Amino acid sequence: MTPALLLAAGLLASADQAAARVVEKHSTEAPARAQQDGNEGTLDLVVMGLAAAADQASTLYAQQHGAVELIPLMRNPAVAIALKAAAVVLFAAICAELREMGHTVAAKVLRWAVAGTWLGIAGHNVHVAGRIP
Repeated sequence: MTPALLLAAGLLASADQAAARVVEKHSTEAPARAQQDGNEGTLDLVVMGLAAAADQASTLYAQQHGAVELIPLMRNPAVAIALKAAAVVLFAAICAELREMGHTVAAKVLRWAVAGTWLGIAGHNVHVAGRIP
């Protein structure tokens, strides 16, 4: 694994642990369930947002080394950032809806699947940039 990917994975893991400690600290009564859901929603945005940012940073890094984005629309950094931000908000809303319906595990799986996909792409971008002479 590349150092950037390891760093991003470490940041995501520590953010998840910190949020879990906050939730555990504040969960004493029934209203704490609403607080936990709020913390989970924040965690969704943070985890997926960091993963999307790592993807965008690695894309720019690869482009500086000569790689070309295959999707023409995503070659413009402003468009790529806007689309990734919209995707983060959309997936966070889906996670919140799943949680509201009682599917908390599905919401966590979706969060980490989206983050893992973006981090996988980020790792690939760094790998590709390293192979360009």
